[in-house]
Amino acid sequence: MVRLAVFLILLVCSEAVAQVPTRCQQYRELVTESARSTFGPNAPVAALGAQLMVESSCRENLTSSAKAVGLCQFIPSNYEAMARNYADLRPAMPLNPRWCIRARDRLIQENHRRYE
Repeated sequence: MVRLAVFLILLVCSEAVAQVPTRCQQYRELVTESARSTFGPNAPVAALGAQLMVESSCRENLTSSAKAVGLCQFIPSNYEAMARNYADLRPAMPLNPRWCIRARDRLIQENHRRYE
């Protein structure tokens, strides 16, 4: 819940943040490409980059005690559902930065539509 609150604050304040966090710069192109293809040209790229920092400190091989894995810290039920629900996300590859960033953006978009 704390991570969600931090992410929402970052999302709201993304206009004030100009860059993906320094530690996450290696993923800047992936974050930008996925964000713009999912959310359009005004995508909150900096906030989405910051979310990687909050979730995993931009460590792609991280596994939490709750068995969440990768940059985006997907739990098995979530990454399996994303692969099941979206053909372009098959097979599930939660440790692959490109896959997890695309899946994360799709999940945020899905939740935004659901709770809008």
